[in-house]
Amino acid sequence: MPEIDRDEPEAAQPPPRLPDPTILLKEFDPTLFLHSKGVIAAIVADPMDFPATVGIGPNDWVPHRSSAPCSLVLYESGGFRLVGARLPCGHFDVRCPPDRVLVTFGLKETHNAVFNGTVMPPASFAIGPAGSRCIAHWPSDRVVSQSFVALGLPVDAAPAEWRATGDLCTLYETTTTAIRDLRLLAAKAFLSAAGLATPEQVEAEIRRIVEATTTALRRGRVVPAPSALGARGYLDLVDRIDAYLAANPSEPVRLEDVAAALKVSRRTIHNVMIRVRGLTLLAYVRLIRLRAVRLDLLRSPDVRLVKQAAMRNGFLHQGRFSKDYTDLFGESPSATLERRSTVDAKTARE
Repeated sequence: MPEIDRDEPEAAQPPPRLPDPTILLKEFDPTLFLHSKGVIAAIVADPMDFPATVGIGPNDWVPHRSSAPCSLVLYESGGFRLVGARLPCGHFDVRCPPDRVLVTFGLKETHNAVFNGTVMPPASFAIGPAGSRCIAHWPSDRVVSQSFVALGLPVDAAPAEWRATGDLCTLYETTTTAIRDLRLLAAKAFLSAAGLATPEQVEAEIRRIVEATTTALRRGRVVPAPSALGARGYLDLVDRIDAYLAANPSEPVRLEDVAAALKVSRRTIHNVMIRVRGLTLLAYVRLIRLRAVRLDLLRSPDVRLVKQAAMRNGFLHQGRFSKDYTDLFGESPSATLERRSTVDAKTARE
């Protein structure tokens, strides 16, 4: 039997074979990217747990239930920022930076979303000029989780046709072929970034997304917003509701009190909340207050007790609060506080 020379170096392993990009169009699977050095990938219980390096605020995206994990893949190079995510149903409120333009679209043909108060057609995408805003939600009665792509690029790198002005992102409906090309190019770009492609090769893939977006824009049409939204009625009212709730963080909230304070009818508030946030007012209040508790437990140095965080955010019935919190976040409030305490102790030792 021949001897084995154990000092001989092992043969170089071939690079891992990347999956067909169409797989990502069926189900965006961030676990494919967890061990890649080319991208930042994270799977967490809630967007507020994403690493600070991904640049997502704790309330940019707000899940409406804990039915699925929040997964994100991020690639940055040459001024481009490409994000892919699979998230549970929820709502988001995003403002484009003043020096960047944004394009975003769902990864699957069956993508369900209400964008700035308008139901997104299947073959649609959105472009956000620098400084513009988008409020949207994914209907909880239609989906458990969905995937989307967002590409940000410097204003001077965006085609002239993208540089519309306005304070709201614009929704476009295009052809089925054009939107499929966009989705496929995005999947290829992520897989290139996660593989052994050079930054120049990945940037070339991203530039193809930009070119395909321009093609889709030329083949498409602007999806008209509701008349009330066109006059900023919907978003202005949502902002006023948020301001009222922020000014009364621990007070009981009744629909009639909010309507009286804002000088609008209860029906108007109900309709606007359903249209823009996808929730009734009281469900929305419960959600944002539970999130405020979690932020306090995770990040507020003056909060040392669960009851303290619950009381300051309007939860007086501790048993009911604990159940609602656990149902939403998949862990008890005491477990959240303990996790923060462990991090604090480790930081103190270091």
